[in-house]
Amino acid sequence: GIGTKIGIDATAPTPRPWEFQRLDLQQVDLDKYDIEE
Repeated sequence: GIGTKIGIDATAPTPRPWEFQRLDLQQVDLDKYDIEE
């Protein structure tokens, strides 16, 4: 059971303007927040 998935955004124009550029997400330390289960 090995599988692979891929997602394609067919709505983005080419060449991609800055609105469609991928962003890097920041790391978040969840220990700093009071999270209730």
